[in-house]
Amino acid sequence: MRCVRLICEAKGRTSEKGIDADIAYGQMLRRMTSQEPHIRYALVVPSSSVKVVERATTHVRRLLRIDVYAVTDEDTVRQLPTWTVLICIPPRRPARRRSWR
Repeated sequence: MRCVRLICEAKGRTSEKGIDADIAYGQMLRRMTSQEPHIRYALVVPSSSVKVVERATTHVRRLLRIDVYAVTDEDTVRQLPTWTVLICIPPRRPARRRSWR
């Protein structure tokens, strides 16, 4: 079994959540110097900042190997899911035209 190295950028509680999330992503991107598959990156934020961190879509975070961890007010840490559920609805078939000759 191969170990995974996790490189984190942690942010605390703030009144400027959006700006701080953008800065955290920028700082994380500068630390991304390896293409090794066993290295993952993570943002660790208070649970109150999760919504702004998720403005970067799951698809983009997955491509960049960035996970998000939320820290609650009780100091418990949980990893947010990096997958999305896609519901595929087949396109409707056009109604058949009938010829009335």
